[in-house]
Amino acid sequence: MLSKKVAFSLILAMMMFSPLFIFADADSSAGTATVDGYEVVTSDAPDASGNWVLTITGYTGVMPDDLTIPSEMTVSDKVYKVTRIGEVAFKSKTMKSLTVPDTVTVISAESFENCSSLVTVHLGSGLTSIGDRAFKNCYSITEIHFKSSPELGKQSLCLGVKAHPVTCDLYGFQPTRAVTEDKNPYADVFYDEEGGEYTNVSYKEIRPDSRDSLIHIALIALGVMFLVFMGRSVKVKKIKRPKKKNSGNDVKTKGKKKKK
Repeated sequence: MLSKKVAFSLILAMMMFSPLFIFADADSSAGTATVDGYEVVTSDAPDASGNWVLTITGYTGVMPDDLTIPSEMTVSDKVYKVTRIGEVAFKSKTMKSLTVPDTVTVISAESFENCSSLVTVHLGSGLTSIGDRAFKNCYSITEIHFKSSPELGKQSLCLGVKAHPVTCDLYGFQPTRAVTEDKNPYADVFYDEEGGEYTNVSYKEIRPDSRDSLIHIALIALGVMFLVFMGRSVKVKKIKRPKKKNSGNDVKTKGKKKKK
């Protein structure tokens, strides 16, 4: 049996050190890390597809002019797929071009708000939603390239300048709100700062892969037509066989006159 003094000491020690264990567990479960300047939160278990995934929550490195977010990152010798851009993740005033990989499914609210130098945005094919004000006040954007049809939050593509011309490659993109009458299709998703005026948006509705396929089909068709035309224009000449030469006996016979 432990004395009351020893038991009290053990209980006191457990009370003193238990917060350390709690915080240690909290840190390990949070799964935060910094990889190549990206602040990330990793999953503590694989997703339904068996992939380990992570969310980018910030960027502490020197922001490049052309930022291509990686599709995978290695944390503690484990490979994670980048599937989400967290809220308020990027606040760059210098980034001019952004490429989001096909693995990213969600761009959260205010992810790129106030990235005022951003000109060109390439969104991946896996994107399913763009949060509220995700690109608000990105008033330098002139090109947005979609490869999917994501759900759009409020003012998710608020560019910040009235009648600001934007070229938008739709790639099958469809609006999630009703299109206002007498307005360009899809223009209702591009708001100005006040949310009352539409930006001037032009569209390219042919997917690049479909466009390339059409070009290939057209080239093949032209090639077939050319071969048919050449086949009709070329006349097949009959090969004349050389006549057989008479043998010596035949010549002599023909040369002799018949005797009367």
